[in-house]
Amino acid sequence: MPLAAQIWRVDAMPNREADFAQISDALADASVRPGDTLYVAGSSVAYAGFRLTKRVVIIGPGYMLDENPGLQASVLQATISGAVEVDAGADGAVLEGLSFESRVRVEEAFDVVFRRCRVVARSVNIPLFTVHSGRVTIAQSYIANLGIRDNGAGLAINPGAEARVANSYLLGNGGTSAGIGNGLHAEGQTEVDHVIVQEGVRCSNCVITNSIFDTTDQSFQNSDITYSIFQATAPEGEGNRGGVSTGGLFLGTGSADGRWQLAVGSQARGAGKFGVDAGMFGGSEPYVLSGIPAIPTIYEFTAPTSASQDDGLRIQLKARANN
Repeated sequence: MPLAAQIWRVDAMPNREADFAQISDALADASVRPGDTLYVAGSSVAYAGFRLTKRVVIIGPGYMLDENPGLQASVLQATISGAVEVDAGADGAVLEGLSFESRVRVEEAFDVVFRRCRVVARSVNIPLFTVHSGRVTIAQSYIANLGIRDNGAGLAINPGAEARVANSYLLGNGGTSAGIGNGLHAEGQTEVDHVIVQEGVRCSNCVITNSIFDTTDQSFQNSDITYSIFQATAPEGEGNRGGVSTGGLFLGTGSADGRWQLAVGSQARGAGKFGVDAGMFGGSEPYVLSGIPAIPTIYEFTAPTSASQDDGLRIQLKARANN
């Protein structure tokens, strides 16, 4: 009889009850089996990088919680400071609500899902997030390669790989010449829907809809592009709009992710297919601020400093379900 899936708690903070202190420790433990779930606590202590070769679900509390207050009771995020490799054996794995601050690479893993994740770091001359081979879905995520003119792409889909990228923000760190350091550099078969791209785009064999390209550095080959907005000249395709000043498209204020919500009167409102909004907050699976995972969360907790024998310890908490 197969064993039931288990839930494990990971917490890098000392003196907290948890099954493991590091994600890498959990993945190396034979007790953690395919189908299990790791709940990773927000921590002021960063988590080390890891190599994923199991079909597990890894869920953190979200990211940039201090910039979007009121979403979680604690603003601590689960930050992975080292490189992450997703390799053969991880088919069907899901990573959600995590903050990666180093390179992420997927190779020979299929049907892997990165959902509501943040990948932000400086990567010189190489992409920050690379799908080298396999098949990956990246949804409702925030990917930004920091630095200036370091020739590092935000997201790269290599030849032979497959990807679906939806409702996400992609930033490259720019290049010393055109064509490198792009927000998106896709050479494998890639479906792009409701995405915002900055600092250049190179796409071959892509199907693109409902997206916004805030860049004048662009190249599209053998790609089907519709209902998208371009700062540069729009490629041929139904519903495309080119020469659009992106300055008036977005709110432009607030948190690092909230600033990409559409402004009142934005040309991107209703510009997508079937009249949906273009950009990362449009469509049926809009971007979720701070990548709050799709599980119930406690966003407010209060407790007195003392208790009585008659009344006990009276606490108050507020929780919400998250889709």
